[in-house]
Amino acid sequence: FRCSLHHPNPHQMPPMATSASVLTLPRLSISPTMPARASPTTTMTRRTRPLRAACAYTLQEGQSRRSHRLPCGLDLEVIAQQPPSPPPTPGRSERPPLVFVHGSFHAAWCWAERWLPFFSHAGFPCFALSLRAQV
Repeated sequence: FRCSLHHPNPHQMPPMATSASVLTLPRLSISPTMPARASPTTTMTRRTRPLRAACAYTLQEGQSRRSHRLPCGLDLEVIAQQPPSPPPTPGRSERPPLVFVHGSFHAAWCWAERWLPFFSHAGFPCFALSLRAQV
């Protein structure tokens, strides 16, 4: 490791100025050279099947799975569960639909195990989304 220190000539400086020092360090590589990434269009032309996880969640009774193809080629998964059709009750209004969104490293399946059945039996239509096509 070598550095050089430059001092300007104090005789060439205007009065009232002070001399300044400039430290010049050699250029060091902090990280190894990274290979260039393939462009999304190149990747999509080589892909023969949609991006999906190796194992899909097995749906429970009353649940359905729908998918929507995104422009990038991924499938957006939606797991739905409608409330059981109860006999008409006077004065009972229809409940609003509930949409469940997962957190990191999860997908729609994390809601389908317990919460979709719970809320659908309480009369709420339920929908769980797999964001960014994580299944």
